[in-house]
Amino acid sequence: MLAVQREHGRSVVVVWSYSGAKRSVWIASTDTRLHAIDVTPDGEKVVAAGTELIAGTGETRGIAFELTWNSDDELIVQRLYRCDAPVNTVAIDARGKNLALGTGGAQSRIGQILVYACESDALLDEEIGTAGAALLWMQPVDGTVHDLEFSHDGRYLASAIGSSLRGEARLRLTGTGRAVGRRMVHVGEVYGVAFSPDDEFLLTSGQDRAARVWDRRTTHLLGHPLWHGREVRDVAFLPRVLGEPLKFLSASDDGVIRQWTMARGASALETNVVAGVLDGFTLERGITPV
Repeated sequence: MLAVQREHGRSVVVVWSYSGAKRSVWIASTDTRLHAIDVTPDGEKVVAAGTELIAGTGETRGIAFELTWNSDDELIVQRLYRCDAPVNTVAIDARGKNLALGTGGAQSRIGQILVYACESDALLDEEIGTAGAALLWMQPVDGTVHDLEFSHDGRYLASAIGSSLRGEARLRLTGTGRAVGRRMVHVGEVYGVAFSPDDEFLLTSGQDRAARVWDRRTTHLLGHPLWHGREVRDVAFLPRVLGEPLKFLSASDDGVIRQWTMARGASALETNVVAGVLDGFTLERGITPV
């Protein structure tokens, strides 16, 4: 388990073992503020992203740190990634081969998706900017990029994008950035996106108080929107259990995390409340509630 938090004015990446004991702590510099994090399924690579203050200018830019473990079981920086705009979200694929950053915010109506190849021979502190050799592609988007997720097989990248009028999720090929299928639309911002464990379905969540289930191959909506009391901030599938239907979670501003059960090939759903009132929650992919 891992998290980004603020301690004594500095951003800190904290990793816990499943026993609940702290495994490692990595502290960013004072001019860096982190607020997005992801990890490979094997736990070998951690990525954390946010903004850094450019010395002597008062301006900020986006930054992401690729962290790995040294021989003393401590997190260290393996690579840096920088871009012009503050980073809202970060994702790394299951094999640790590709990394994606999403930008945009209140000061800009245009966001960007940037996808990098994680180069095994990159040097510590190497600055890989938007013109760097490790950049695979960059795609401007109309609105803020709130969430990114790679499919489990690494072939696709899903993005959750929002503006005040309309939000959408888009599916793109990881290697080229080419859009695949239709725009998966909400009214207002789209905050979260998630692949099912078999990559057959996509979940989205949005400002319109709904979560939606989509067919990944056709990008068609399955069934009706799943309505909540307030905006739906995030969604995540639970690990597949052999012989059981797919289950997923949705987290809403009404302070409730709901668990949904999905009939295969359709959105015939039932819901169970699995957590009570929460504040500032984010669903970690693949984490089963206790």
